[in-house]
Amino acid sequence: MAGKCSTGNETGEACPATDLTMLPETVGHYTIEHELGRGRNGTVYLARDMRLDRRVALKVLDRSGADAWGEALDEARIASALDHPHICTIYDVSEAESDDRSLPYIAMEYIEGRSLAEALEDGPLDRLVVQRYATQLCEALAYAHERGVVHGDVKASNVLITPDAEAKWVDFGSAVRSRRPEAVSAQADVWKMGILLYQMATGDDPPPASAGSPSAAFPMPRSVPRDLAAIIERCLDRGAERPYSSARDILEDLRVEAEPASGPATRKDPPFLSRPFLLVWLALAALLSIGAVVLLSAYLLRRPPAASPSGSGWRVSRPAVASGGSRQTTQAGNPDVKVWTNGRSMKYHCPDSPWYGRTLAGQYLKQGDAQKAGFAPAYGTPCP
Repeated sequence: MAGKCSTGNETGEACPATDLTMLPETVGHYTIEHELGRGRNGTVYLARDMRLDRRVALKVLDRSGADAWGEALDEARIASALDHPHICTIYDVSEAESDDRSLPYIAMEYIEGRSLAEALEDGPLDRLVVQRYATQLCEALAYAHERGVVHGDVKASNVLITPDAEAKWVDFGSAVRSRRPEAVSAQADVWKMGILLYQMATGDDPPPASAGSPSAAFPMPRSVPRDLAAIIERCLDRGAERPYSSARDILEDLRVEAEPASGPATRKDPPFLSRPFLLVWLALAALLSIGAVVLLSAYLLRRPPAASPSGSGWRVSRPAVASGGSRQTTQAGNPDVKVWTNGRSMKYHCPDSPWYGRTLAGQYLKQGDAQKAGFAPAYGTPCP
């Protein structure tokens, strides 16, 4: 945990000056390095866990007694039950002796970086940065709400930003938890999340709502993207017809709002290049290809054989299909010459000639190959 001294100080008053000579040297098995900040209930130190040899943020309450211990224990139990990358991890809870008092403390994950409140001192955040942090924070809140936990103190000073631009919730001191998640009302977190979104988008606080009037009535600055402005207004308008019931509702709208801004301006393909139309085009292309093959095959089957290599021409009269699948042709003057022919591929073979068959592609076959290929004898076709 890190942040300014004002972290958790809702009064807005300046934190008292720190007397370095009064810093405790150790708290339990933690060695104090320096102070990180002060809040309503205690002080947060950067410390080192001497048992596990790691740095931690140590929150030491400034009150003792059963009530203080109960508060610390409740906070630690609620936060430690939430295992989410955008929620600070709790390591330990115990008490330490100080001036004859037992002061409760909570050891938690140390997050390097600064608070979101400090980041907003420089003005509004970039639109994509707002989208990133808002999505991360709503993911964590939705996770908590669905487990019956309401943070109860959603504000910029309770968000820490890591050097890798990861936002994390801290300080569950005001959180409430129910064993029946459906019975938990998350409206307080939703309302304050709307304020936080407004602050990130504008760098300022929203104007206060007048009595009896929904806060969504105030004008939204033109610098806020329209979709994000609609989300903020719905968070802050308690009289809306469809108010957000939890952070999950906000998160869903944030993800929709982020789609156009997820990268550079996207090019929209014309309708005829959309997926359904592409499937139609592919089907038509396949049908055309099949039709072309069928037409080409029909043309090749009807085309007469080419002339012999020797150049002597010959013609085949109308062939009649003989038994066995062969074609029988007739020619005046030489009806007894055997020809091996195949009507499908237009191959033929003259056994009394060195010309052992020919295809339309100009290939020649030996007699044995012609027979294996299913050629049948026919009569009346001249050979060279």
